[in-house]
Amino acid sequence: MLRTSLLSGLLLQAAPRRWLLARLARAWPAPPPGTRFGAYFSGRAALFAIARSPAFTRRVALLPAYLCNVVPLAFERAGWQVHGYEVDERFMPDASGLRALAEACGADLLLLAPLYGSDGGMAHWLGDDAAAWRSRRGVALVFDLCQDAALLQQLLRSPGPRWAAVLSFNDKSFPGVMGACAWGDLPLESPPPPGWRERWLLAAWALRKCLPARRSDASTPAFDHSTAARFPYGFDPLGASALQLALGLVGLARLPRWVARRRDAVARGDVHPLPLPFSTGAPFVVVDAADPARHRRKRPYALAHDANASLRPQLVVRHNKGFDDR
Repeated sequence: MLRTSLLSGLLLQAAPRRWLLARLARAWPAPPPGTRFGAYFSGRAALFAIARSPAFTRRVALLPAYLCNVVPLAFERAGWQVHGYEVDERFMPDASGLRALAEACGADLLLLAPLYGSDGGMAHWLGDDAAAWRSRRGVALVFDLCQDAALLQQLLRSPGPRWAAVLSFNDKSFPGVMGACAWGDLPLESPPPPGWRERWLLAAWALRKCLPARRSDASTPAFDHSTAARFPYGFDPLGASALQLALGLVGLARLPRWVARRRDAVARGDVHPLPLPFSTGAPFVVVDAADPARHRRKRPYALAHDANASLRPQLVVRHNKGFDDR
């Protein structure tokens, strides 16, 4: 199914761009009134677009302290002051502590990033009381769903005023070659799609993924860290290519199948995730001591400004994407 998805995207990219965008915008069947939609070259480019939105004046952001380092980097490069907040062993923030921190530092943006099947605070911050508090304090709410696109289904009610949700077409939730989209009521830039050179590179990347996966014996760093220094991993203000849009459409349409495969792997005992709210269907899971180590390990996230250190260096996370695209 991996190769079928990638080849389907390669064929579908010939469709008119306007049609691809319209179909993708409807991937969320019932967004709140006034919702805008945009498509970007990558999840980090989408977050950078949010950080550059003219909706913000104080430009102080609250982000999980344990997170992919490109998220705080996107805000810092856009001129923001970033404060990290702690999460517990279930990757849940303390709501009262977050409110106090936001009031103390004058934050005007709170980003939630559910990891490894956790809720990440989504249920609380989607509540009426939290929306009222954000409205009084002028705090925007951003959902970073780049690790698990299936969590879009948890946003079934209005998040309240000033919000955005970012969903990535990377090779985590389903097979893809980067790409992302964002919904929300914040004014966001609409950058142009990539040029021919970048499109050819993306097509070659997709075709390479169709080949049999190869295991590399090369040594890798202990922690996951990105310098975001050059294409395609930078913050270039680019929209999504036609191929990325097509793979996003195919991936979202087939997402229930990938989630079913993940749950089947858990049911068979191939992977033993900790009991978090969405861990049986998550593409990456924290495992318990009884895990048989049949699935590839995902490195812990490095600190934002230190590639050789991590807040959770002993964390054991396994891939459970339903496919192997190395």
